[in-house]
Amino acid sequence: MEYVTELRIVTRQNFRGALRQGWQIDATDAPIDMVMSSRPINANEKQQVDLKMITTWLNECDHVHGSECNDPQFNVSISEGIPVTLIDVKDDCLVSSTTEQRYFALSYVWGQVEMLKTQTHSDKHARSQLGGLSTVPFPAVIVDAMTLVRDLGERYLWVDAICLVQGDTEEMARTLPQMDIIYGRAFTTIVALHGEDAASGLPGVQPGSRSPQKITRIEVSSGLDGLEYNPNLDDKNLIYLVASPRPLSLEVESTKWNSRGWIVQERLLSRRCLYFASNAVYFQCSRKTYCEGGTNELYKYAYLDKEHIVDDLKPAARHNPLDMISTFNDVTAHVRLQRAFYVYSSLVEDYTARSLTFKGDITRGFAGISAVLEKHIETTTSFGIPEKLLLHSLLWTPAARLPRRGARLPTQDNWHMGKADSQFPSWSWAGWDGPVEFRIIDAHDGQAQLPKLLVKDHAVGRATRSLSMSPLQDLEQQQIGGNATEASGQSNNRGFSIKLVPDNARNSSWVISPPQASDSDPMDPAPDSTILTLTAHTVSLTAFNISHEKEYLIKRDQVHTQSPQAIRRVYDRHGKHCGLWWEQAGYGYVGLNMSHDAEKKFHMVGISTTDDVYWPYKGPKRVEGEIRYFDPDVFPTVGKGSALVNVLVVDTDWDDGLGRRCTVAVLHVKAWKDALPREMTLQIA
Repeated sequence: MEYVTELRIVTRQNFRGALRQGWQIDATDAPIDMVMSSRPINANEKQQVDLKMITTWLNECDHVHGSECNDPQFNVSISEGIPVTLIDVKDDCLVSSTTEQRYFALSYVWGQVEMLKTQTHSDKHARSQLGGLSTVPFPAVIVDAMTLVRDLGERYLWVDAICLVQGDTEEMARTLPQMDIIYGRAFTTIVALHGEDAASGLPGVQPGSRSPQKITRIEVSSGLDGLEYNPNLDDKNLIYLVASPRPLSLEVESTKWNSRGWIVQERLLSRRCLYFASNAVYFQCSRKTYCEGGTNELYKYAYLDKEHIVDDLKPAARHNPLDMISTFNDVTAHVRLQRAFYVYSSLVEDYTARSLTFKGDITRGFAGISAVLEKHIETTTSFGIPEKLLLHSLLWTPAARLPRRGARLPTQDNWHMGKADSQFPSWSWAGWDGPVEFRIIDAHDGQAQLPKLLVKDHAVGRATRSLSMSPLQDLEQQQIGGNATEASGQSNNRGFSIKLVPDNARNSSWVISPPQASDSDPMDPAPDSTILTLTAHTVSLTAFNISHEKEYLIKRDQVHTQSPQAIRRVYDRHGKHCGLWWEQAGYGYVGLNMSHDAEKKFHMVGISTTDDVYWPYKGPKRVEGEIRYFDPDVFPTVGKGSALVNVLVVDTDWDDGLGRRCTVAVLHVKAWKDALPREMTLQIA
């Protein structure tokens, strides 16, 4: 059960807290009927936010919360300061400054509104003159943010569209990875929750910019328990009820702002945020969450079995996976990577579930978070994946039917999938368009052991180098040995045509088509920087059979709801269930006897292995219950030989001689061993 709101009885004693505009009423001893009929409560032009209340929130956090909300938390370079352009709201112009200056930042939705961006250096020069911004008809959200900062007695504001020269590619490339510093050093981030675009503004900043608070008047009988009405009794009272604001978490969930990919780093990297929703203003920092309308108070529940407790609707302080970074010190390197993987995987899942107006911004919108992780685990980042976590991160799983970035899913009307953007490699989640998860490696809040790596060598780029993260596991001890061989050439002879395949689990059909672009839409060459070279033990896909039956996983946060993501069972040569295969759009033909030639060019690459266990593994869940990884009557579930092997499936049937990621799978170690894996070197674009 989730709390949505609560009703409060408004009295002469509590109206200042219970009513959103109660702060505008001077007469504290006025009858409640007079209070409820006053203009500040009911007039549209009086509906403004209490600036003194906001100032109190900000000052309490700044002066009382100490290092938890004020010191650089995630990035040591935040304290150093970087050059930045700010809006001077007093002189209405752009000024050159640094992030050591006290300033506010704005987080909002651009939408389709004309932003009047600072496009060129000529624009910047003109806007840097005294009053240079005063004649620019900015959209409402920027005007309101400037007004708010000015009315709070502050001076400086940072807005991406205005403070960055949008047409300067060098400046954009240099600044976008510094979002961790820009938002992390901002005194407060102003968040525009309301509306669909930048024209929606900040409700409560301008007079009449939000509707009056809804008040319900009911008649009750005097002398009765509870809020009861008896028409046969003459003695009656009028009472007034108002609904408290919704919890911040619920308010955020339903907004367009929350669907944006960019907001993940804007929200999580900020020290404190002011959220402007349609009917209330909220404040949140690392320790506190406040809002208009009385949910910050301690008050008695009437007619319920609760008394003198903190309001259930008061949201807890923000949940931020980056907070775990504070635990990275004074632990072993292995534990640090283990916790870093939890932080990273949580953030990627959150980020990829959101949308981007420009699909090519996929790594830019994550650059600030990447910068934080780079510094704390001393690594670099390739296409959204930290180098020290790269091999584990290859095992991301799709959370829906994902096309390659730049391409599209086939339909009955248009089965051409278009051309994938070769700037984003298939092995990274950034190379696919949509939500991903890390279901194979369950990080368990950073406490679970990471699997043992099986990859011998890896490198991003053409040159292979020795693996430095951890030594090659002794494959013979793991009973996963084999002989070396080289990758074969590519023929790209798929030998099948478009087909409609029924999906019995959903009473529908899928359009199954070749994963490579048509001859009329040739693939662009893959840049060298996108190529991942792996030397590892592999098994041909033909050593296994993939079931044609799809089983749909549940949504992680809704255990009774089917997700869009399906898995299929893997069978060995003897027809025994030995693993699970994650369904990937574009490769639905696998296992359907549609193209044996194409499937011969698929390689299952051993990436990592779990330890033997002494308690059976729990498989992923569907609505009907657990899906076992393997048949427990055939393969050991506990003790020696009970490990699982995590594999990356690579399609090498491409004209350029490079492989492409197909999907991931989990196999029982015995089935993997029986398939006689061989060492190969593969290059994946």
